[in-house]
Amino acid sequence: MPSAREFSRIGEFSTFPLAVLDSKAHATYVNEAFEELCGYMGGEIVGRNPWTFLRGETTSQTTLDFMKSKMGKHLPFETSLVQYGKNTRPFWTGLYVVPFHDDSTGEHFYASLQRELRRVGEPVMANLGFSGQVGEMLALAGK
Repeated sequence: MPSAREFSRIGEFSTFPLAVLDSKAHATYVNEAFEELCGYMGGEIVGRNPWTFLRGETTSQTTLDFMKSKMGKHLPFETSLVQYGKNTRPFWTGLYVVPFHDDSTGEHFYASLQRELRRVGEPVMANLGFSGQVGEMLALAGK
């Protein structure tokens, strides 16, 4: 299994916004693409749960509950969610979250790939083009 540090290295080369989250969904790493998407710098994000401060009045509680349920069971999932950037601008994102276990520390983490959706209502995977990177992440995570 890859370590959280190894997933962070993957993020340096990813064109998709990537956050590595600990078992409580607090960010331990975000890449530059993630910073560009939401407008926050890594230092403002690390140690916080991005889905708590990127939410706003039109963020679906049902979707947040779905995400929490999947993460509580350490299951991968994909969904879309309205989030709010630092500039308070709402934006739709497609999320693909993969749980993994860091064998070097014994801790559980999540790798969250995101992408701003251009058209609301299209299937997330078709719109995002995740297929290659998701396959690689799942292979690394041993799924």
